[in-house]
Amino acid sequence: ETMTPQIRPKARAPLSKVLLVGGATRMPSVISFIKNMTGIDPEVGVVNPDEAVALGAAVQAGILQGQIKDLMVMDQWQASLMRALAGLSLKNNPEARAAVEQQFDMSGGEVADDEEEAAAALEEEQILARLEAEHQAE
Repeated sequence: ETMTPQIRPKARAPLSKVLLVGGATRMPSVISFIKNMTGIDPEVGVVNPDEAVALGAAVQAGILQGQIKDLMVMDQWQASLMRALAGLSLKNNPEARAAVEQQFDMSGGEVADDEEEAAAALEEEQILARLEAEHQAE
């Protein structure tokens, strides 16, 4: 039950097929997690990773134009790094229809920690990566 609240209700909706594309989706633990979450054996390697973005964009365009019905595409993105950089209060895995713009003068050192929600039992965050941007004098 550590799945983020934004995905949980959608993942429990009736699904006919689950396609996994990309690096981490080939990991047995990811495949097992998706199978446990959905009750469906995910298909891996069915879609060429180089074509997956174009295929997803075509499907999304069809949905937006009303040509494809009864299909849901969940666009998700990891918000923690952007939240840290922009100082925003964004939830993890929001729908991808979000935009943030902020300029940095780079006069000092900007620091942002990329955090991941730990298991619910721990109720704390772990720092996975740190981005430090420092101004270089010309």
